[in-house]
Amino acid sequence: MRGWGCCQITSTAERLCVSVLCFVLSSFAAVNANKTTAPGPKQAPLSIKVHPKPASVPHLYWHFLMYQNHLDRAAAAHVKKGKDGTWLSGHFQKELGFTDEQIAAVRGSAQRLDTELKGLGGQMRTVLQTDRALYKQHLIAAETPPPGRPQLLALKNQREAFINDEVTRLNQSLGSEAAARLKNFLETDFARSVNVYEVRSQPRPNLHPTHRLHSEGQ
Repeated sequence: MRGWGCCQITSTAERLCVSVLCFVLSSFAAVNANKTTAPGPKQAPLSIKVHPKPASVPHLYWHFLMYQNHLDRAAAAHVKKGKDGTWLSGHFQKELGFTDEQIAAVRGSAQRLDTELKGLGGQMRTVLQTDRALYKQHLIAAETPPPGRPQLLALKNQREAFINDEVTRLNQSLGSEAAARLKNFLETDFARSVNVYEVRSQPRPNLHPTHRLHSEGQ
C-alpha cells in the first residue's frame, strides 16, 4: 500500500482569503491519466482512500511559519503596487500580541526553515522523478518497491530534524511566556484551520509485458 500526505490551511480572517501549502490530488490523477502501457487486459481502476488526521505539534509550527512567510511575501507585493500590506504581514503579530522583536524572531525562523526545506524538496523531487522513469521504461518490475524509498525516508527524517531544531530555536528566542502563548494559539486556534490528509491507494497489478504474458499462460 502506498501513501501520500497533503495539507491545506485556511485562514480564519475574512481578509486572508488565501490557501497555502496544498498538495493537489488532481495533479496525481493527471500524471496517472497520462501514462501509457502496452495493449493488454483492461486495467483495474486505482482505488484511492483519503484519511483525515490531526497535524502534529511540530507540523503546526511548520505550517504557521510558512504561512507567515507567505503573508510577508504577499504584503511586499502589495507595497510594490502602492498598497498597504501591513494588514497581511502583521496579522499574526496582532493575533498573538507579539512585540516587533518577537515577530522578527518568527520571521527569521520562517525564512531559515523555508530555505532548508526548499533544498530538501528539490532532492525529493529528483528521487521521485528517477523512480518514475525507471518504472516507465520498464527497467524495474511494477511490483518492485521504489529503489529511492530509503533515500526519501532519510530526507523525510532530515526534514523533521530541521523543523524540530527551528522550533527549539524559535522558542528560545521568544522566551517562555511568548513561546507558551504561541504554542497555545497553534494548538487551540490555528489547528482548527489545518487539514491534513493521508492518501492511500491499492497498487495496480503488474503490467510489465513479460509478466502479463506469463500470467495469461503463454
